[in-house]
Amino acid sequence: MTASGPLAELYARRIGETERQLQDREHQRRRLAGVVDRGFINLDAAQSGDDEAEVARRAVTIEAAAAEHRDELLRLTVEILTLQDRILYYRQFEALYADGSIPQN
Repeated sequence: MTASGPLAELYARRIGETERQLQDREHQRRRLAGVVDRGFINLDAAQSGDDEAEVARRAVTIEAAAAEHRDELLRLTVEILTLQDRILYYRQFEALYADGSIPQN
């Protein structure tokens, strides 16, 4: 069920804005940690030594980048957690308006 009314629209807009901020912070964190490529390694079914070598290489790169940018990564992590909480908050209010628990004035 979709909520209607100005407050419901406000919360839907806030959710969208916050999700965009969250994506931006996650992108910044991945960039700082050196996780910029979208290559996938199946960690559950490593079949050859090449996969293990690639995982080890990426781990060293990520650990080095994380150590270099530790404070900034911690700051971004706190911001990400805050934004995730904010999204939950907005979604809860949106749901309350949608089911009529809070009347729209």
